[in-house]
Amino acid sequence: MGEVVRGRHNTPLRGLGDRKLNQAFELLARILDEAVERELIDSNPARDRRLRRKVVRPVRSFLELDELNSLLDAAGELEAEGRTDLRVAEMRRMRAAGAKLREIAGHFGVTVSTASYWCQSDLRTALARRLGWRALVTALAYTGLRISELLDLRWAQLHLPNRRLWVADAKTPTGRREVQLSPLLTEALMDYRQTLARLALPNDSRDYVFASQAHTRLSDDNVRARLVRPAVERASARRADAGLPPLPPGVTPHTLRRTYISIALIASEMDLKWVMGQVGHAHSSTTMDVYSQLLQRRNRDGIGARFDALVAQACEALGGIQWEINGRTDAAEVVQAAHSVAGSSPKGLD
Repeated sequence: MGEVVRGRHNTPLRGLGDRKLNQAFELLARILDEAVERELIDSNPARDRRLRRKVVRPVRSFLELDELNSLLDAAGELEAEGRTDLRVAEMRRMRAAGAKLREIAGHFGVTVSTASYWCQSDLRTALARRLGWRALVTALAYTGLRISELLDLRWAQLHLPNRRLWVADAKTPTGRREVQLSPLLTEALMDYRQTLARLALPNDSRDYVFASQAHTRLSDDNVRARLVRPAVERASARRADAGLPPLPPGVTPHTLRRTYISIALIASEMDLKWVMGQVGHAHSSTTMDVYSQLLQRRNRDGIGARFDALVAQACEALGGIQWEINGRTDAAEVVQAAHSVAGSSPKGLD
């Protein structure tokens, strides 16, 4: 007990979560139901409700508009740093001066293979490093595509003059859809493709829109680890320097999908069906979840002022008595008086 179970590459393995365990029990129960029906066993032990785990629903948030802008700026900074990486030029200078690869690797804190790669790669590869990072994050937040859908996207599925893209391969029929692009995203993708063409990098109809340096499909996990997570950390640090709260914990590509839903609901004046079509939702439950969060976050700045005014009116009606609300009785009397002024009777104060 207590030992860490490791996989083939010595990475720690995690056990199944409560939701996955419940799914496994349900599958087992269906199999044993068939066994009971065939009279192979007398009862189905997998139907014991005590086996089921209580699943705590995770808190799923989306970014506010200012938080999204902070994240986009951070992704742009990371991209710019990667494409103007002065270490590459310095590595090549040291190599040309006769430095050994091990010496170069130790100087820059990288592996020998990395130093060898950058010393031998041409300038075009160096320029392409982190290329399109801001455009990728923008596409996630401005289309609501799942990370797998975006990384599967090829240029043939984009029609930038008409501001459209098509998701051709999806898990459900509703997932195959046409997505409208905003003018800002369209311009960002056009600029990105022009940069690819200028650097003589693949950008034909069959090529991936966002590809690796080897021109293959990017890995979902790599995008999360190498782009989204550092961009979130950078954005939170920038916001802290400006005296702003950091981004919410646990920001993932799916957070940006929910962010798109929240913005699209507002922009479409709560057109639920249109938003569902954009993101490929077969059922409205997920979309409505974001909708309910939006209702809770509506601007209610005026409520505090109206509350103060209501209590002030009650004080005036009672002869201008200065109330000190430091106990239950005083608070109840003020609220009772406020309701009297407003013409209604409070409940639950007796």
